[in-house]
Amino acid sequence: MTKIILVRHGQTQWNVEQRFRGSHDIPLDEMGIRQAEALADRLASEPIAAAYSGPLQRAMKTAEIIARPHQCVPLPLEGLSNINYGELEGRKISEVAEQFPEFYRTMIETPQLVRFPGGDTLNELMDRAMAGLHTIITQHPEQTVLAVTHQVIARVLICGILGLDNSHHWDISQDTCCMNEFRFKKGRFVLDRLNDVCHLSQLEKEEN
Repeated sequence: MTKIILVRHGQTQWNVEQRFRGSHDIPLDEMGIRQAEALADRLASEPIAAAYSGPLQRAMKTAEIIARPHQCVPLPLEGLSNINYGELEGRKISEVAEQFPEFYRTMIETPQLVRFPGGDTLNELMDRAMAGLHTIITQHPEQTVLAVTHQVIARVLICGILGLDNSHHWDISQDTCCMNEFRFKKGRFVLDRLNDVCHLSQLEKEEN
């Protein structure tokens, strides 16, 4: 059995501003670093044997913070790389919804059919992400592995392990610095934990 702890990276300023982030290399903000530290404390007793991350700094920094107590150096993995939104990157989601209502409606109602202009499709991402996941599983039998990625990649991976297509993309919540947990045993995936943010409760209280 391989156990995967799948984490969405911590908060960035573009998360707060609700912009299409994609392949832009945006750093964690102060809250994002604190979120990663809170999750690191929660996972300190887990027997994490290896860590992987998407190569962008917001994912890699989150992975580094979480992996530090385990003396692991996160390795970049292309399968965990974020979506490329093409021409939409950096734009506010609300602006795109207003200026391109038909495209936005298609994105919400049938996300599996959308190719972002100059960018990716969810189906391409699922193929890449699932291939990366199986690489991790092959290299780490009988171990617990940390994998840090982005909201879109986490959603397509969760759809993939549950045998769902990308029409279910918006049915899955992935908050910043949430953790998911699943096992791969005898050729099957079992999802044990989804969008768990209990470790962030104290930070939320401090903010309020």
